[in-house]
Amino acid sequence: MKLIYLSAAFLLGVLVGSRLGPDSLPLFIAAALLALSLILLRRYPVALYIAIVMVLALGLGRGAQDASRAEEGPLSQYHGAGEVEVEGVIASYPEPREAFSQFRFDVTAVRFDGTREQAMGKVLVRARPSPDMVSLREPPYFRYGDSLRLTGRLEEPPVLEQFDWREHLAREGVHSLMFRPQTTFLESGQGFPPLAFLYGLREDMASGLARALPQPQASLSHAMLLGLRSTLPSELREDLAETGTTHLIAISGLHMAIMVGFVAAFTTRIFGRSRRWYILVPLVFIWGYALLTGMAPPVFRAAIMGTLFLWALYLGRQRSGIVAMSAAAAVMVAIDPDILEEVSFQLSFLAMAGLI
Repeated sequence: MKLIYLSAAFLLGVLVGSRLGPDSLPLFIAAALLALSLILLRRYPVALYIAIVMVLALGLGRGAQDASRAEEGPLSQYHGAGEVEVEGVIASYPEPREAFSQFRFDVTAVRFDGTREQAMGKVLVRARPSPDMVSLREPPYFRYGDSLRLTGRLEEPPVLEQFDWREHLAREGVHSLMFRPQTTFLESGQGFPPLAFLYGLREDMASGLARALPQPQASLSHAMLLGLRSTLPSELREDLAETGTTHLIAISGLHMAIMVGFVAAFTTRIFGRSRRWYILVPLVFIWGYALLTGMAPPVFRAAIMGTLFLWALYLGRQRSGIVAMSAAAAVMVAIDPDILEEVSFQLSFLAMAGLI
């Protein structure tokens, strides 16, 4: 249960720190110290009390640091300024759509009005491959780690009528859009090699499913097994929404539990429980599959919880769902405090808490 207290203290610290900012930290820390001393000192060791206060302070600092980030991206000066030329690297899995591919583009240089300068920023790009890319390679033409030169207009993300797309993208560090740019391929292999391997495997598996199955079964298998929902036909999307079964195509803890259960049973039968491989192989599989499917918040949460369950099994400790869930939430928020505002994060943990 101690891990629950530490995780809750960190989450509370991040939440308050992100709301109040750095100016209110001393006042909140003083109030927290007083409250915690009244509640905990009579029942738990002083060491736990000190640990909770330290974790709370770390959460406050992490939340305040995130709150102080710039609201506008470094490329905002080029919004609406006309045609801009940017160079950079595809930093996410390019999602295929009907008429284009969508990906996150990490900019390294900008050319505007004849002047080229170094620049850092993230852009959401929707583009079609240029003739030179079509002649150089087989589909998919856009791949993770490709270095490109894009020529087009940088725009600020809009606030839609029922969805604040600007705020949603800002949580991911994206403050600019570029639609239908002219694309020039520079070189490949500029991404993180293990991630490039997993994304390549994802493409090969998607191609194999597309060859083996007709539509819409192929698109449905892409979504349920690989987390690729961009190829789902619009009619199927509407049917899933109308029947309330959209959750069936979302990679979640259910997928992870089924697959890890098979892998763990297989490795236990081969290696027995006397060697560490029966734990290490499922552990590698958990994170490999999480990366393969895009590491959405529910998948990330399931991977952390699965890791804690396997670790507890290896140590011979009690396996508790609520402890694993609390630790998973703390780890995810420590990596990205903005994820607290994501609906998928909130619903995933609320649903998991309800199940537990």
